[in-house]
Amino acid sequence: MKIGYKLCWAIVMLLTACQSSTEMRVECVLNDIEDDTLFVSYFPVSDLRQLQVKRDTLDLHTKKFVFEFPNSDEPVQVYFRKKSKEAGKELFPVAIDVIAFPGQTVRVTGTMDNYHVEGNDFHEEYEKIRLQCDPYREKMITFTKALLQMKSKGVSGIDSLRVESRIVYNKMRKLQENYIRQHLNEDVSVYLLSQLGRKKAAEIIPLLGDDAKNGAMEPVYRAMVNLLSERNVQNDTSDDFKEGVIVPDFTLKDIHGNEFTLSSLRGKYVILDFWGSWCEWCIKGIPDMKKLYEKYKDRLEIVGIDCKDSEDQWKEAVDKYELPWVHVRNVMEKDLVQQYKVSGFPTKMIVSPEGKLEKVFMGESSAFYNYVESLFK
Repeated sequence: MKIGYKLCWAIVMLLTACQSSTEMRVECVLNDIEDDTLFVSYFPVSDLRQLQVKRDTLDLHTKKFVFEFPNSDEPVQVYFRKKSKEAGKELFPVAIDVIAFPGQTVRVTGTMDNYHVEGNDFHEEYEKIRLQCDPYREKMITFTKALLQMKSKGVSGIDSLRVESRIVYNKMRKLQENYIRQHLNEDVSVYLLSQLGRKKAAEIIPLLGDDAKNGAMEPVYRAMVNLLSERNVQNDTSDDFKEGVIVPDFTLKDIHGNEFTLSSLRGKYVILDFWGSWCEWCIKGIPDMKKLYEKYKDRLEIVGIDCKDSEDQWKEAVDKYELPWVHVRNVMEKDLVQQYKVSGFPTKMIVSPEGKLEKVFMGESSAFYNYVESLFK
């Protein structure tokens, strides 16, 4: 009987090992989840531009749930976002972010806005720095809400509030940088460094130890090195893409499946809008963009360039927000994000009637709308 028991146990362990090597799992027990919908997005940690994002939806009826997805040869970044039951609350969605490792299970407990992650040594260490950063993130959300309210009411003081928000943001980044410099041989440091921007990455990457370069976050390290090398090449050719030069022409499929060529709009001002349905500030700017388009559509055209969405998500967003301008699908083999040196979203580029680059604006700001207004005075 003992031999039989040991044999059965060995078979169970073997089957379990086989299962864990072919799937990645996130197990959650969340006290504020019941009859809710969660939006899930995930992508390889080395996908610094987030061009390979996959999405899913979970309709829940219990506090406990498991999200499984095919195994990967590198860690995967996973986001869970709760669908708000109140209209207009989607601008500040509560989200959980988790790193899942190949063939392993990671466990999340608590609530959507106060959760704990357990898995391996990486999770244990990352939890420490994440919890230290949370108060800064909460303050920045508070500032953003206040900014939107002030903007909608036309209240003064927006610039000073932006300065305060930037101070809080810089404090959080400094906290992360200090951690990295004190842990140059840790996987967590490589992951954090990928979020600090190109300038800081170029400064710190040479300091990383071999264990960090060759550990679990090796794909992230390699992606950062490649991206920095790519950006250096772009900087060497920066004169080819600056204000006043003719912008590169392109031909892409529009939302109706027809070919659209940028140069076909010569004679009009054109706004190239690099956006995505996943980009909160892209969505927040839609009402102002629609007003601008309605006012000047006889003299300008907007070309929405889809970035990082699936085809279904792209079409659904255009339909949902009733966007009346031209829309094209940006595909990997003709990635305009790289060709046009886009480094953030939304990015709006103004092209003159002669096809020259007039101005580039990154983010959602009044400066863009003021500049367009000035063109038609």
